[in-house]
Amino acid sequence: LKIQKYSLSILLLLFIFYNPLVLNIFSLIFIILSAILLIKIIKLVYPISDRTLMIVYFLFLFTPLIIQGSHLIDLDVILPFSMLLFVYFYLKNPKNILLNSLLFALVWFTKIQGIPIIAFSLILYLIFTKKPRKDYFYSIGTIIAGSVIFLLLMAGYAYIVEASFTRMFTHSSILGLILTQIS
Repeated sequence: LKIQKYSLSILLLLFIFYNPLVLNIFSLIFIILSAILLIKIIKLVYPISDRTLMIVYFLFLFTPLIIQGSHLIDLDVILPFSMLLFVYFYLKNPKNILLNSLLFALVWFTKIQGIPIIAFSLILYLIFTKKPRKDYFYSIGTIIAGSVIFLLLMAGYAYIVEASFTRMFTHSSILGLILTQIS
């Protein structure tokens, strides 16, 4: 029986990180980093007092989904971190397409559901802040370049571990359900 490289990599990760306490600590670290990034983003956009920032910080930390994420072991705590990291660096320098594209690809890698949220939010940000046309170019370039980086890296990974590239898009998804109904 041939064991695929993908299965071996999953077994290795389970062996290293099997202890639930270690995984909960990672969740807590990502939640705290997300809260710090949220404060940095707010400071970039709004000039508000430190007292108000502390209120926002505690509201974020005591949001039910954040509390749930600190107890469950899943990617839902890493998604806000990767999204906030992208937003922070995008707001600091929207013209840095390379860095912003890599961070956009990181959102892809974290959880695919984050992509429509980030893309839609980015478009709304550009519309409501009445940014010049060239900023639209930087934003669209970031989205396209980040998506291409993600797809190329995933195709390479799928090839190396001998896994199906399309499984990532169809496993436990509406598209997967539709494809199983058709075939």
